[in-house]
Amino acid sequence: INKYSKAKAVLLDFKADDDYVYLRINDDGIGFNTEEKSKGIGLKNMKSRIKSLNGKISIKSKQNQGTLIKVEVPY
Repeated sequence: INKYSKAKAVLLDFKADDDYVYLRINDDGIGFNTEEKSKGIGLKNMKSRIKSLNGKISIKSKQNQGTLIKVEVPY
């Protein structure tokens, strides 16, 4: 977020229940096309680590409207 999004505000939200840990990251940055291959390794690393924990990740982003990342990991 710090390197690419140019966000002025970032919201991090952690929650847990008996079976899962949830993470929500929401920023008001410039957004990006989620279909295009990224130059960096940040999102690739997140996806790989979440997959290794049998978790799920969803990424929604719109140009000039920010990005929302949701993560769900069992524990």
